[in-house]
Amino acid sequence: MLFYIIASVFGVATIAAGIGQYVSFFGYLDVLWLEIVIIVLFGIINIIGVRPSGHIEILLTLLKTVPLVILAIVLFPYIQKENFTPFFTDKTDFLKAIIIVYWPFTGFEISAITADETKNKKDIFTSLVIVILITTVVYLLLNIALIGSIGSQLLASSSTPLALAASKVFHASGNIMAVIGIIAMLSALNAYLVAASRVVQNISFEHRLPLLPDLSKNGTPYIAIIISTIACASLLLFSNHFQELATISVIATLLPYIFICACAMKLFDKPKIRIVAAVGLVSTLAILVTSFL
Repeated sequence: MLFYIIASVFGVATIAAGIGQYVSFFGYLDVLWLEIVIIVLFGIINIIGVRPSGHIEILLTLLKTVPLVILAIVLFPYIQKENFTPFFTDKTDFLKAIIIVYWPFTGFEISAITADETKNKKDIFTSLVIVILITTVVYLLLNIALIGSIGSQLLASSSTPLALAASKVFHASGNIMAVIGIIAMLSALNAYLVAASRVVQNISFEHRLPLLPDLSKNGTPYIAIIISTIACASLLLFSNHFQELATISVIATLLPYIFICACAMKLFDKPKIRIVAAVGLVSTLAILVTSFL
């Protein structure tokens, strides 16, 4: 639980730093306070209630996913085979990239955290499967289009690769994709803030800590949300670098995943669940080990 809170706090800070990078695409360099204001704003939204937070999440998800798919489709005619070679260059760079690439695929478990606030809890399982499938397809489609049309070296040199790729189609689209990049990160920031506050509230409820388990009249753990918001915003004062924050966030996320997979193997008798848990355990351990090599 503690590691998951740390991972969520670093996740929010990581996303806020990413938002700052995309805002800097428009020429605004002093973005630290803007990032902090955004975190505080979403903290207020989550205090108001889970329903408005959920509605905003659905809207942001649609606004970010549809344009990404459109961008990938538009870039496909620009794909050149030579951009995929060499496919594997330097071992050190590859190992460094694994932990950063893994980070966008984390966070799917947040859907289950708010299970008690869901009317039909069976929807959680179906939602997780659908989200994982859609996310995988979109990321694969987009990365093939990006690398194939722009090239990995040029993409790696840019802090706003989506905007860079979109500008290849027509110049103004770079600004549009920068806005979409910000929208995508706002969506992720909201989700991670929900996760951090709910886990803080669950721990405080289990250990009967004063004030923290209390809910507002709208049913939200407002004290836990305030603490999570302050922690996430304060972290940016110490580090505002996306790659550093993302690396720490992923490492802190991997450790709970390892224990969850191990527990699933022990608690469930169904072979299918045990196989999935074993694959998750091995792959998560492998990524964690390679991050230190």
